[in-house]
Amino acid sequence: MKALLGKISALLVSIGINLLHNRNTPIFSREEIRYLQLSFSQFGEDIGLARWFDEFFQIQKGVYVDVGAFHPIHFSNTLLLHKKGRRGVSIDMNTEKIGLFESLRPGDVNVYAAANNVSGKARALHSGLVEEMVLDPKGDIPVRRLDDILAQTSFRKIDYLDCEGHDYDVL
Repeated sequence: MKALLGKISALLVSIGINLLHNRNTPIFSREEIRYLQLSFSQFGEDIGLARWFDEFFQIQKGVYVDVGAFHPIHFSNTLLLHKKGRRGVSIDMNTEKIGLFESLRPGDVNVYAAANNVSGKARALHSGLVEEMVLDPKGDIPVRRLDDILAQTSFRKIDYLDCEGHDYDVL
C-alpha cells in the first residue's frame, strides 16, 4: 500500500511539474523527486550558493549584493537566498526590472543604476536578454559606484557579491 501511494504521489507531482514547466518535463519516479533540486538561476548557481550559506559557512542572516540583477525570479542567483530569509541589494539599470524587484522583494534594497568604478551617466545597448552599459554623459541611466550605493544601506558586511562579469569595473 505504501509503495502504491508513493508511486501515485510521484505521478501527481510529476504531472504538476510538467504542467508548470511548459509541458516539457519527463515523468519522475518517487526516488528521482526525492533528489530533485529546484533552481532559478541560469546554470544552477543558486543551489551552490544556498548550500554555501547553509552548510559550509553556516550563515544564517547573510547579505547578498546582485549587480545587474536582471529579474527577481527568472535567471536569479539570489532568489533561493531571499526565500530562505536572507536580504540584500539588487542593482539594475532597467527601471521596469527594478519595479519588479520592488514588488516581489520589498525587504531588499532595490536600486535603479548601473554600477561602475566612476559615477556619471550611461545608455544601454540591447542584444536579446543582454543589456550592456555604455558610459555616455548624455545617457539617461545613472552610473554609481558600488561603495556609494552600499553606504546608503544598513548593510555593512556582504556575504555574496554577483557582478555579472563586470567585477573589475564595479570593484
